[in-house]
Formats: sequence, C-alpha cells, structure tokens
Amino acid sequence: MMNKDRTPEVGDIWESDLHICYVVRVMDNTVYVIVRNKPYYTGIKYQTASCSDNLFKALWQFKCKSKMSLDDLFKTENEE
Repeated sequence: MMNKDRTPEVGDIWESDLHICYVVRVMDNTVYVIVRNKPYYTGIKYQTASCSDNLFKALWQFKCKSKMSLDDLFKTENEE
C-alpha cells in the first residue's frame, strides 16, 4: 500500500532510513510518535515528535502494525 493511501493509526510502526517510530496518537491531522534510532545510528535513543499527516507520510514508510498496545509496552512485572 502506498503511503499516500495509508492513514497513520495508533499502533502502527513506520520507518525512515535512520529511525523507527510507533504512532501513539492521531488528532486533528497531526501524528504523534515515539521515535527510536535504528541500531547502527548513534545519538539520542528515544524521542517524541509530531507533525502533520501529509509531512509524516512524505518522511516515513509504513512497516507494520504493532502486536502490542502502548499500555503493554510500559507494564511492570508486578502488574496483572
């Protein structure tokens, strides 16, 4: 599916040449993500970012749908 036809959704994983991102929110034509560097790139490991839907689709390529929710990413072993 082409990026221009794909609408970013919460839980999507997108990537660029140097980064991978997890979509955490989409609101009012703005996409909010957590960005992680790919292993071969040094510098900041994680950061948050946001941009317009159109700019997002121009900069990133859809990779897959995440198998876990954002809440599951931050669960501790004491939570059930």
